[in-house]
Amino acid sequence: MYNIYENPWLLFSISMAVLLVIVMFRKARPEKARFWQLIIPFVLAATAFGVDHFVKTDYEKIELTIKQSVKAVIDGDLDLVAENISPDYSDQRNPSKQRLMEALREITSRAGIEKIKIRQNLIKTAKMTGSSELRIAVFMQPKSDFAPGKSLMFAKLKLHFRKTENKEWQIYTTELISINDDPLL
Repeated sequence: MYNIYENPWLLFSISMAVLLVIVMFRKARPEKARFWQLIIPFVLAATAFGVDHFVKTDYEKIELTIKQSVKAVIDGDLDLVAENISPDYSDQRNPSKQRLMEALREITSRAGIEKIKIRQNLIKTAKMTGSSELRIAVFMQPKSDFAPGKSLMFAKLKLHFRKTENKEWQIYTTELISINDDPLL
């Protein structure tokens, strides 16, 4: 179903249809034409863009969490990454948030990450949980420890999110599925 909170174009299209109907009505019955009739479609259009701008859906919040985390990794701001990770984080390689942050510090100090480009992001949400299957391209400095011979690496990850009490989304586990299209077991 189309979500008016994620995209303003449905309400905007409705406002243009209303404008068309009002113009036709005013042309057919000029004696009933009033100035305020022309304001209605413009109010609808403004409402469409206002709702899109001011109302953030769960999908948009998860997307923002991912973008913030990616930018923070590039900038080396791991404190911001830590804010986006749940206190009860665990995965196959890192049993705790603290261990994950230690691993991230080690990797980012040696990798020389210049840019991370999100190639695909498939987000699914439920009431209190969400997931994202993420395909990224990681551009590294040519002389980094992780880029012997090439400075580009592709990764596929699955991130799992949980909604906190203050309606924010945090990562509570990750799965590294593949690197350069080679599956990890």
